[in-house]
Amino acid sequence: MSTITHIANVETSTAIWEFDPTDSSNRVLGNSLDVVAAVCTIAIKIQCSGQCIEYFKTLQQNSGIDKVLKIPLHSNVRWGTADGMLSRAYALRHTINLFISTADKLFGPITII
Repeated sequence: MSTITHIANVETSTAIWEFDPTDSSNRVLGNSLDVVAAVCTIAIKIQCSGQCIEYFKTLQQNSGIDKVLKIPLHSNVRWGTADGMLSRAYALRHTINLFISTADKLFGPITII
């Protein structure tokens, strides 16, 4: 198991170090943001108020997710936070899409990046 864990850590570290935000294939939203920045911005907006947090939890429960999850925010101080944020956002991608498509009507233009 330790060998598998070590390989996973090396793969993750390599992917993070080799990530090039200037590469056009790593950019979204009309080439305005790199993928990591876009996911980080969405995670912040989901957690911007108690109402948004509760709404995101409700969307997860309505989607059949029993254990409500939170998207951890990336920190430049701690290793692995970008990977954790991206992994959780990928797991919650359907709920995030629901949030983005409906939150502006409820809370104003919060999903505009």
